[in-house]
Amino acid sequence: EHTNSWTPPAFERRQSWKQEDQKRELQMSHINERVKTGPGFTERT
Repeated sequence: EHTNSWTPPAFERRQSWKQEDQKRELQMSHINERVKTGPGFTERT
């Protein structure tokens, strides 16, 4: 079936959106780590 090689635009959009979302999540977790270990963080582990 040659129709299988065609990817719906919606699917492609979802894929790229998911990638961007992952990138943003990585940045957020990185920022959170910095905040946790930064000055003014009084909570002890």
